[in-house]
Amino acid sequence: MQLPYQTVTPPDTILPRVFARIEAVTERRARYRRAFDFVLVAFLLAVSVYFCALLVRGLNLSGFSAYVSLAFTDTNIVFAHLGTFVLSLVGTLPVLPLLAVALSSYGMLMALRAATRTMRPGYQYQ
Repeated sequence: MQLPYQTVTPPDTILPRVFARIEAVTERRARYRRAFDFVLVAFLLAVSVYFCALLVRGLNLSGFSAYVSLAFTDTNIVFAHLGTFVLSLVGTLPVLPLLAVALSSYGMLMALRAATRTMRPGYQYQ
């Protein structure tokens, strides 16, 4: 015995409408994702520029440039005391701004990678 709802067949036009609606929602999400990715790239680019300015200021304050210029002006003394020179050179590096520049640049590159992936034709929001 069949129940009444088992004998009802849906109209032939309902399936294309459902697929069209799903496609429209998918396209809208992909547009939002693209916009978000490009905003994220712009934000991380600004952060990277700010951290680069901090790194340059830190390098100027730490005396790192004086040690580097010594390597080019008086090479005999530098090669005679190479271990001490390298340790003092590494000791004057501003580590925190250098790490911030590296992390923000890495984040910007990953966001740029995601943005270029969403620009591919036929991209579906996952």
